[in-house]
Amino acid sequence: MTTPRPLTVLTILALGTLTAGCVHAPTATMANPLSSGAVSENDIRYADRNSEAQLGVPTGTFEHHATLVSADDHELCFKVTLQTARKDLAQPKNWRVFLRGKPDFEDMSPKFKESARVTEETVAGSTTLSSQSKQQVCDNTGYCYEKTITSSRRVPQDVKVLSGGGTVCFANQGHLNKATEEFTLHFDDPSPPAGSMFGALIGRVAFRWKFNP
Repeated sequence: MTTPRPLTVLTILALGTLTAGCVHAPTATMANPLSSGAVSENDIRYADRNSEAQLGVPTGTFEHHATLVSADDHELCFKVTLQTARKDLAQPKNWRVFLRGKPDFEDMSPKFKESARVTEETVAGSTTLSSQSKQQVCDNTGYCYEKTITSSRRVPQDVKVLSGGGTVCFANQGHLNKATEEFTLHFDDPSPPAGSMFGALIGRVAFRWKFNP
């Protein structure tokens, strides 16, 4: 199995919302490990700015990391670090994890290996409270009616930040070869809570590796 060799760390932030139809992923460009004989050092970061804004926490509070740590003819392994407000998504095994690449392939059978202990930290955040009131409105003809006025304000709240992670591997099965152009590691929320704010915050996290020709 090839091991990482010292090179410049590649770090890219993803600032957009991920959707199932169009996957935007932070991307690292590196030498193909099977061509170079080693895995260049790499660190890809997905910054969850939507969750941070919704929960009123400082920038950088929710940030996922992924590193390709080993790659050979038999297996591809990624080390992943997760930061989330949801306990059920603090470990890779609780996500729907799969690998896609070019030339086209898809692998839906991850193997979850070492799992990091989940730690918890409380940070200061805020939440939006909405309220409604009735107001009598009259037009210039003297006709009056009641109008519903909706107002909102942000109030302080404590937010729990859960940090976890582990190692996710896939059998190579020819997916990575000297002709492989790229592959993307996907993490999908398997069960977004209906009507929950967190359901809108978590959808898909993706990390992409592109290989120099």
